[in-house]
Amino acid sequence: MKYMQNNHLPPILKATFFGFFFVAYSQFVLAENVDDFIQRIQVATYNCPDDEFMPQVDEYLKQRNVLPEQLIKLNVHKAHWLICVGKNDKAQFMLENLLLEPEIDENSQSYASMHYQLGFIFDVQEKPERCDYYRQSEQLAKGRFSDVYLSSQLGLITVCEQGNQDIGVKLGRLFALLKSYSEGRDLESLAHIHNNIGLLYGKIGQRALAAEQYKKSL
Repeated sequence: MKYMQNNHLPPILKATFFGFFFVAYSQFVLAENVDDFIQRIQVATYNCPDDEFMPQVDEYLKQRNVLPEQLIKLNVHKAHWLICVGKNDKAQFMLENLLLEPEIDENSQSYASMHYQLGFIFDVQEKPERCDYYRQSEQLAKGRFSDVYLSSQLGLITVCEQGNQDIGVKLGRLFALLKSYSEGRDLESLAHIHNNIGLLYGKIGQRALAAEQYKKSL
C-alpha cells in the first residue's frame, strides 16, 4: 500500500513492467518492419523477385518472432524466386508444405499464389496436375488478385481443358483477353498476354508471327 500511495513501484516490479513493455514494443516494431518489407518486395506472378532482397527474406524466415502470416508471405515470395532461378523442386517442396500449415488463410493472395505456382511447376514438368492447380488458382483469384487470375487464365487456355481445341479457338480467346486488357492500358498484363500468344504461335511453327508477338511484349 505504501508503494501505491507514493505512486512508486517496487524495483523488481518496475523492472518487470519495463521488460514486458520493451518486448511488446520490439515485437510491434518488428511486425511493422516486416510488413513494410513484404509490401516493398511484392511482384506480380509474371515478374521475378529481385535477387537483392533474398538475403533479408532468409533472415526474417529464421526469426522466431515473425508472425505466422508474415512467414507464409515470405515463403511464397521465396518459392516464386526459386521458380525464377530454375529450382523448381525446392519450390515445390516448400509450397506443398505451406499448404499444410494450419495458419493458412484460404482467402488470401498467398493461398491463390501457391496454387498458381504449383500449377506452373507442373506445367514445366508437363504433368496433368497443372490443370487442377490452374483451375483452383483461377477461382481463388477471381475478382480479387488480378495478376494471379490472368496468369491462371492463360495457363488454362494454352495447356488445359482446351487441349484438343482448335488452335484458332485458343488464339481467339487470347486475343479477346488482349482486347479487354487494352482498354485499361495495363501494360504489364498486355506484355504477359502478347508473350503467351507468341508461345502459342511458336508451338505451331509460326515463327514470324511468334516473333512479332515477342517484340510487342518486349
